[in-house]
Amino acid sequence: DLMFKKYRQKQKEENQIRTRYDLVFFAFSYNIDMIIQDRIVPKHLLIWGSENKVAGLEKYGYHHKTMLQPEVFHVILNAGHLCQYESPDEVTKMIEEYICA
Repeated sequence: DLMFKKYRQKQKEENQIRTRYDLVFFAFSYNIDMIIQDRIVPKHLLIWGSENKVAGLEKYGYHHKTMLQPEVFHVILNAGHLCQYESPDEVTKMIEEYICA
């Protein structure tokens, strides 16, 4: 029984490591087309930072807008990838307006 417990613990640790690798791989091979293929995308608000260096507005922001077709698309000027931290008041206002509309 102790040997089985050790085996299960080792298997669990290996699975966690494998899961982390999968997550990193997915992050670097992210493709919005694959995610929305054959799926219904609910109504939503899409907010993008104009200075996003991780996923640039020109390459990814407008592509996501086209593919996801949000009800509302906002670009926050002078904000980067983490616009919710860089411009929290503006993001909060946009979310509140979207929810209350």
